[in-house]
Amino acid sequence: AAKADAQAKANAAKTAIDNATTNVAVDSAQTAGTTSVSSVMPTAVAKPAAKKAIEDALKAKVAQLDARNDLTTEEKEAAKADA
Repeated sequence: AAKADAQAKANAAKTAIDNATTNVAVDSAQTAGTTSVSSVMPTAVAKPAAKKAIEDALKAKVAQLDARNDLTTEEKEAAKADA
């Protein structure tokens, strides 16, 4: 989506440059187009959410291991290292 948005803004800027009738208008269209294309900033969603889910699962597993009274401290630490 971000690539398509940047491409659309670049195309609009090129059209504005083509339609410019003076050097000042060309410079203005170039500046506006460059700013417009540079403003495209995608927001990462999938990877951060996946990483958070993994961290949450790890925290839950560690809490579950800590709550087990049938394991020694060494067994708990070994299990946490494997998690």
